[in-house]
Amino acid sequence: MALNVSDARSNANDQIAHAVAVIGRSKHRRAVFEAIYFGKKKSKTVDEIAVKTGLSAKRVLEEAKKLSSNSIVSQTKKKGKTCYGKDDFFAVQKGKIISFIENPRKLKNFPTKTSPRLGPQKVESFRLRLQSFQASQITIDDLDTFARVNK
Repeated sequence: MALNVSDARSNANDQIAHAVAVIGRSKHRRAVFEAIYFGKKKSKTVDEIAVKTGLSAKRVLEEAKKLSSNSIVSQTKKKGKTCYGKDDFFAVQKGKIISFIENPRKLKNFPTKTSPRLGPQKVESFRLRLQSFQASQITIDDLDTFARVNK
């Protein structure tokens, strides 16, 4: 049995961006994602997802497999039927994921480890009047502290 080694807390923004990229612009994949993460039920059968989305069972399997392969949903079998379940992290972040799918411009400004975005940087400049200071050149010989250097 494979263990998930990704740490959701340290890579949260990267995982959200990854989920958005996997779902992409596919209407069917998004419908399957929303059907799986709809309601309180932890996992749903292919037939339940097909009824909710209006897609064929085969199409649900194709799209859910892409989500399962990218660890966005979990795949199990119950009584010989394939079921797809929620991941706790993505269940909490569902609204943000859907928001980024609907508006890809938001995702461009979303900071991740792989593409950090800094906020707007404020640059201030000021001018000094020439009469406000007097510059004069000094050398090491002019300072008493460095008297030993002369020797």
